[in-house]
Amino acid sequence: MKIGSNQGAMQYTSNQTLSEILGNKAPHQGVAKSADDTLSKKLANDIFTPSSTDFSEYEKVNYTPDGRLNLPPDFESHRGVIEAIFTSMDKLYSDAPKAAQRMFQAFSGLEDKILRGSPELSHKDWGFSVNEQGVLVATGQLSKAQRDVIETHLNSNNSLVKAAQDFKAHFIEGLEMQRGDSGKSQYWGRYDVNNENFADIIDFKSMMNQIANANESKTGGFEWRSKSQYAWEQGMVAQLQAKAVSKFSA
Repeated sequence: MKIGSNQGAMQYTSNQTLSEILGNKAPHQGVAKSADDTLSKKLANDIFTPSSTDFSEYEKVNYTPDGRLNLPPDFESHRGVIEAIFTSMDKLYSDAPKAAQRMFQAFSGLEDKILRGSPELSHKDWGFSVNEQGVLVATGQLSKAQRDVIETHLNSNNSLVKAAQDFKAHFIEGLEMQRGDSGKSQYWGRYDVNNENFADIIDFKSMMNQIANANESKTGGFEWRSKSQYAWEQGMVAQLQAKAVSKFSA
């Protein structure tokens, strides 16, 4: 997992104070900010491998040979809190975008197929998402016939359906874990996205367009690298800000 200095995941480390990282459970509540920042940087440097690219400060999370998160001794007593943070990071910034990549690959060519059969849809602003039952649903100002055409094509693609379901599961779980015991978050977790309202907030077609615009391939294929990840995150932020309620703000 690659972590950028301006991405949500890194906001848990070098961009926050120690007390915030540990959910206000810092060992010395009166610690000076300079010392706090030093410990935060130490946490980041121990947990992450520094990046060799220009795109981010850190490359990947470091684990010990027995598969445990590599924590400096100062933070060992807070392992449970920190591991929960990193599990949330994996869900939101690794598992969810991997599912988005699978969706992009499964959706490739499908829109053209839909438009060939229903050319009037090329003038419609439509999208799609996944409902409470895990079924792909068309969104936008559509007639029942148009909606049926789109949904039939979408749900006949098993790879697309499974990737969409996985994305939703990872995303919602990541938001819930990010809130932690306090039920509050300064980041994506502050938005109320759940099984019932997901389809009203997250538009997968918009997400597909975001990914396509960020494609970094020089060969005409598809590649997902740092700029693609950043563009995907910005697109998700835009959707959350536009359509989700900031219900769990810290």
